[in-house]
Amino acid sequence: MSVYTTLFTDSGADVNAYLRGVGALCETYAVTDWEREPNVARGIARGLTRSRLSAREVDVFIERVSGGDAGLRDGLRTAARAQR
Repeated sequence: MSVYTTLFTDSGADVNAYLRGVGALCETYAVTDWEREPNVARGIARGLTRSRLSAREVDVFIERVSGGDAGLRDGLRTAARAQR
């Protein structure tokens, strides 16, 4: 997930495309509720720290990916802080 996230963020593609890719990757590994899976959040956070995004851009990305899901947003933020 970290490599996918880094490559995606550096490409500047649409967040909806990113979410479809996350879903497809999770299906491959039989992860059914990726939004609540801490390992997925850690992988995304690792990818964000390796990307060329500024801290503000990481926050915006997390907001867009979470789509108003406070639990997902908080999990991603916590994982991203732990990676810094």
